[in-house]
Amino acid sequence: KEKNFLYKIITGNETWVLYDNP
Repeated sequence: KEKNFLYKIITGNETWVLYDNP
């Protein structure tokens, strides 16, 4: 889930869970 963590940093929101795709 490294990409998810990066996405959360970029967006600054908890919406990173939506990026939980392979």
